[in-house]
Amino acid sequence: MVYNGAIYGKLAKHLFADKVEPYFFENQLDYAGVVMYEVIIDDQDLAMELFYGIQKGEMSFYDVAHQYIQDKELRRYGGYQGVVTREQIKPEISAAVFAAKPPEVLKPIVTSKGVHLILVEEIIEPQLDDKLRSQILLNLFSEWTKQQV
Repeated sequence: MVYNGAIYGKLAKHLFADKVEPYFFENQLDYAGVVMYEVIIDDQDLAMELFYGIQKGEMSFYDVAHQYIQDKELRRYGGYQGVVTREQIKPEISAAVFAAKPPEVLKPIVTSKGVHLILVEEIIEPQLDDKLRSQILLNLFSEWTKQQV
């Protein structure tokens, strides 16, 4: 099993090593990440009221998260979602999140899940490091093998 993995790795490098960088630069936006916090509320008017309260400094995003997040663990972390990529976020949210100027609380966004209050803490620009290089190489090889079958 390990032997097969080594052979696949060598074949992938041989076939696609020179295609990794061009692929990365063409698809760079897919690898950007964002550090964000999120509170989902059912009431759009309440969400707007909370948004303006945060903007005016009457309350913090953390206060809102503690008061309105039902999930105990998520509430404990203030709505922290971690580092997420574009593909992990609904398109209607992704566009606003990646256009933000961190740190920024976005105007409430309505989706089928409810009204999202989002704090964008940081946008992480993608870097073509060894880990990402290997991931892209594996993806290119995987796509190639699917086409061969």
